[in-house]
Amino acid sequence: MLNIINDINLIDPRTESHYRFHTQLDPSQYPQVHDFYEIVLVTYRNLNLQICGNRFTLQPGGMALIRPGDIHSKSGKDNAHINLAFPSATIDALFDYLCNEKERDGLKQLPYVPPVQLSRPELLNIQEKMQLLNTIPPNECEKIRTTLRSILFDVVTHYFLPSLHSNHIHQSIPQWLASALTLWQTGEHRSEGLDFFCEHTGYSKEHICRTFKRCFDMAPTVYLNRQRLNYAINLLLHSDYSVTDIAYESGFCSPSRFYHTFRNTYGISPKQFCSQYHPSILPEQPLTQSDNEQRSTADNA
Repeated sequence: MLNIINDINLIDPRTESHYRFHTQLDPSQYPQVHDFYEIVLVTYRNLNLQICGNRFTLQPGGMALIRPGDIHSKSGKDNAHINLAFPSATIDALFDYLCNEKERDGLKQLPYVPPVQLSRPELLNIQEKMQLLNTIPPNECEKIRTTLRSILFDVVTHYFLPSLHSNHIHQSIPQWLASALTLWQTGEHRSEGLDFFCEHTGYSKEHICRTFKRCFDMAPTVYLNRQRLNYAINLLLHSDYSVTDIAYESGFCSPSRFYHTFRNTYGISPKQFCSQYHPSILPEQPLTQSDNEQRSTADNA
């Protein structure tokens, strides 16, 4: 089942941060989604991280940025990592300071933010700065906020913003597949399946299936549905579209198909997700007879 966490239940609004050093993982907490940003910094051994259906093995010095709405999971034994969580408003304030809305929007629109690998000196430097947050007295809120902003400025501008201008996101994916996936992500093609990739790459279904398996360790249908669900999650969180509209906008052939896929994947219906994550995301609206018929599956879920 998908675990849903809100910043109001985790982050102190006075300090705008939540710092934790983890040496153990609770599998029951994943997969997980939240409405705040999270930086993950691996300090010891390997951490397996899955973000928006993409799998990574982070070595010591591996660092990832998980955004609001990014569905993710962590696994691994005998490792250690730092979690630094902070609200969306904090990252927005950073980009306002940088006077760069274009890069802020670009960072949010990536399918996922690719993790980065720090050198040993870089790891020790960032780790020391993050640990400093844990040594400041809790009542010194202004000092904590200032330290947090210093860390974010360093981490975001030096490590994650370059993702917008590089090909790291497709470093293990053949260029022909990367180009096709970029085109598929547009609203015009998101409802299409394997035939789309055959048409736009010239490769056979068998070759495309093998390539998906090698790059993503899953079949094309599974991967594409995960991308549709990730897109739907963001619409559920950040739009006032009806659930029916979100189903079609995300590329599902029907609302009932969307409801079944969402529930089978996350253990809850889209409607339940909205009520648990943020009750005001999708306010109730009068339904037409057609809407009632299409949503009957969700209402019974």
